[in-house]
Amino acid sequence: MSSEAPECIIRPASSLQEAHDVSWPLMQSLGWNRASDDCKTHYISATAETGPSGWLVVASKTNPEKAEGCVVLLVYPNSTGWLGLFMLNQSVRGLGWGGKLFQAGLDVFKSNGTDMVGLDAVEEQVSTYARRGFVEKAKIKIMVRKSLKENNLPGEMEHVHEMLERCTDLSQLPPKILVQSDLEHSGMERRALWTKEALFDRDDTIGLGLVKEGEQEELEGWIIIRSCEQGRRFGPLYADSAEIASFLLRIAMRRLGDEDGTLAAEVWPNNPKAVQVFEDAGWEWAGLDYHRMWLDGKFPEAQKPGGKADKEVYAVFDAAEG
Repeated sequence: MSSEAPECIIRPASSLQEAHDVSWPLMQSLGWNRASDDCKTHYISATAETGPSGWLVVASKTNPEKAEGCVVLLVYPNSTGWLGLFMLNQSVRGLGWGGKLFQAGLDVFKSNGTDMVGLDAVEEQVSTYARRGFVEKAKIKIMVRKSLKENNLPGEMEHVHEMLERCTDLSQLPPKILVQSDLEHSGMERRALWTKEALFDRDDTIGLGLVKEGEQEELEGWIIIRSCEQGRRFGPLYADSAEIASFLLRIAMRRLGDEDGTLAAEVWPNNPKAVQVFEDAGWEWAGLDYHRMWLDGKFPEAQKPGGKADKEVYAVFDAAEG
């Protein structure tokens, strides 16, 4: 850091509006293909458990009200945490502000007794995070396809009618069902994320679940779709089998009708059937992976080799949430 570089301060975002105003332009400039409404989803999820320190911003001491970057710190109740949306405006990169902001984030996890901290890194940042103690444990494969308006859905499925009778709107289920299922699959207890306030009250959110036969509150699989700049994002997609995953993916695609745009998903390739399910529905690799990294190499049992993630996770929710 140059001796002439301005000093910075780290503080909580003053409001959802400030969090949005600093993060949304950066997400657009970085080409992350998200939606403006994602800022609200992440803000509610981050601050629900941690309070204002769940969303930190960095600013100059001479102009403390102008946020120049941010980091989102998701502290989950089961001693896991996730670090997302670590971004700085171009004008303040190289000043050492990013290192101070990142360390402030790690301090938040430490003060909350978080035992495991993860993040998803782009290729260019893997070495940077490795120097800070993060160890790569998996790769998230970004897959895309054109909308059904441009590219028809190939193939047909068996038992579609029987499954359709058990298909339900996730927003009508008690959130605890999704929280428990997500915990089993991801190892993270995201109680504030799977709620109406954070997600299902959004006009762009579609959530579909396959209810177990004879049960009202037990799921064999579920999927969420929301908007993004280029079209729609799919995930998570959890399912007891590849057949159910394929059914949910295809039903969700058909639900979009004749919408324009590109479909995108963050696919869990450690499940040997995940990529195939998406490829069979006309998806292909976008040429980009996210590198899933965990501080000191400690990560949840669900995501360890042979864990539930490797058997029943087909796509994850978002690199900013884990």
